[in-house]
Amino acid sequence: MRTDPACVPCFLRGAIETARLLELPNADTQRFVCEAGSLAARHDPMCSPPMLGQQIQRCLRTFAGSDPYAAIKEASNALAWRLLPGVAASVASSQDRFEAALRYSIAGNCIDFGKGHGIGEPEVLATLERLAAIRLDPVLVGRVRRLCEHARRIVFLADNAGEVIFDRLLLERLPAGRVTVIVRGGPVINDATMADAVQARIADFARVITSGSDAPGTVVTDLTRPAWEAIAEADLVIAKGQGNYESLEPSSRDHVHLLLVKCAVVAAQTGLIQGAPAIIHHPGYLSRRLADPEMIP
Repeated sequence: MRTDPACVPCFLRGAIETARLLELPNADTQRFVCEAGSLAARHDPMCSPPMLGQQIQRCLRTFAGSDPYAAIKEASNALAWRLLPGVAASVASSQDRFEAALRYSIAGNCIDFGKGHGIGEPEVLATLERLAAIRLDPVLVGRVRRLCEHARRIVFLADNAGEVIFDRLLLERLPAGRVTVIVRGGPVINDATMADAVQARIADFARVITSGSDAPGTVVTDLTRPAWEAIAEADLVIAKGQGNYESLEPSSRDHVHLLLVKCAVVAAQTGLIQGAPAIIHHPGYLSRRLADPEMIP
């Protein structure tokens, strides 16, 4: 996805909110916001928004330390673990447990500090309650279910700390032994790193590796060889969050994006309202194989 002109003021507002959230001194706030503006002005609009976010977050770390969101991530993980038993019980009592697991995995995408806004227990509870009252498009849910059942290799691109704990509900329903979860290669915003994957005990359900990148998305040119090979060898990529949606380009493999729509640009692209849960499918060769009954193993 290219960087829309509307993304630039959003990044600058986010820089200001981030400085406030992290309680930077006024002098550092002014320098950081000015640097963010300079980076935005030089950013190639043909590149994805997460590539600009990567540069701004690197700049932030020169003022706020190597992992300025560490305490926030710890709190998000603790909150998610506290809420997980109730959410898991709701999934277990649902008529369609796979649909419910998808829905609550998407709901976890609300734990996002990318624009500097605080996300605490009231906001997470409100999102869980809102998504508990709806059902996802049964056609899309059925399509994702069938892709997961027949995929030989699945890559799951994680998004945020806390959110990745809700992802457990979906990961445990994917085919055992076929899933690789990729987390960020270094601290960036509140995105999940290997430490967060360990806290979430994701290795209970999948192989876990890092992308090797500190971009708040999946920038293919940044990936380590193991991450690149995992994606190249997969016939299904499940990508969480808007950053992965913005940075991944359609390819020969099937991509399924699971996210909450968080900005007007993505809302316009998807035809969904801001705040809506989204399942976005880019078909690939697995879909073509499944369309021909003779090709199904």
